[in-house]
Amino acid sequence: MSKKTKSSTASAALFSGAALLSIVLSAACGGGSAGTQPGDMSADEHRAAARAEDEQASTHQAEEAQAVQPSQASTLTPVGVAFDLDLYDPREAHGAAEQTHRHLAEEHRQAAETLESFEEAECASFPSETRVLCPLMGQLASAEDVPGGVKLSFNEGVNVEAVTAHLRCHTAYAATHGREGMTHCPMYVEGAAIGTDEGAVLITTGTAGAVSDVRRRTRSHVGH
Repeated sequence: MSKKTKSSTASAALFSGAALLSIVLSAACGGGSAGTQPGDMSADEHRAAARAEDEQASTHQAEEAQAVQPSQASTLTPVGVAFDLDLYDPREAHGAAEQTHRHLAEEHRQAAETLESFEEAECASFPSETRVLCPLMGQLASAEDVPGGVKLSFNEGVNVEAVTAHLRCHTAYAATHGREGMTHCPMYVEGAAIGTDEGAVLITTGTAGAVSDVRRRTRSHVGH
């Protein structure tokens, strides 16, 4: 294999591993509204946001229904009034607001489904009991700094393929369920992604200011 081909293969592996999560989390909803992208919050938080948007939509729907109907205009407004319903109808604003909140609710629900589907795809080989466990515990021999994060070296006898798959699963699990509660696991750092480069396993992040946290958390598992 030529050096050029080998480099291209390594780059493709790195892209498919490290960039896949960020692509799914940032673009899966096709450029949705601010705050409704999958990576903006956990699946539960997206569903809570959807319920809040639905409640606001229902409020506007009720207020629109209580507004003056066109058939009532002749009895409830003076003759010759300057602002007839054909010129000014406040119900329209409530109707538009309802539709906006319904749309945002749907985007949040789609984001939650995207996160859960991605977790299921990445974690298909792992039961739910192991998804929550940090894959680096007792596995890591050393960690070397690379741009954006660290390159991992595992203890002798470790099933690197299984650990790498578990790392990707755990990253998806963290994105779906939120990043709270695992202060020592690098996959819970914002923007964390798993990649490979010429057979080496990498943990990187594209989030500004988070690289040092990835490195610190990873090294806390070396030799433990």
